[in-house]
Amino acid sequence: MKSVQSPDLVQQAQRDYLESRVLSAQPAELVEMLYQVAIQSLKKAIGHLKSGDALARAGEISRAQEAVNELMAALDHSVGASFTQTLASLYAYVQQQILKGHAGKSEEALQRAIGILTTLQEGWSGVCTELAKANQPVTPSAPYIEPEQPEEQPVGAGDRSGGYYQEAIPVTSRGWSA
Repeated sequence: MKSVQSPDLVQQAQRDYLESRVLSAQPAELVEMLYQVAIQSLKKAIGHLKSGDALARAGEISRAQEAVNELMAALDHSVGASFTQTLASLYAYVQQQILKGHAGKSEEALQRAIGILTTLQEGWSGVCTELAKANQPVTPSAPYIEPEQPEEQPVGAGDRSGGYYQEAIPVTSRGWSA
């Protein structure tokens, strides 16, 4: 049996998923998402440029510009001034290429913007990978050594408690290991 899904329902599910993903993301992941949005939007804009759909192209251009604007706003100029200044200059150049590509219907300008954003995104992806590795729980490298079991003595032998609480406690596993 084939299920029929409403396009509105599917779009709402996609929006809900994206919202959940954004709200639960770490700051480094948000930057990576912005790169992805900008790159994908520019690729779609090129497709609309080729098909002649100016309205759809304008929508994708706007989305890409918004993503780059967010990347610019996320820069912290108080640390690494030369690094952040370089990124700000690159983002400004990308914005110029996006405008040039849209206004002049230039696929080459849009491709230049995609190229720069892709290079930056690949570098940022490497940073995210390293951050994820740094946040992994550390597993001990030493082998597990079974503790020695004391010899069993008769209940209450040599003990003033009369044998209370001297019964062996059964060892059970919590099932925490894989």
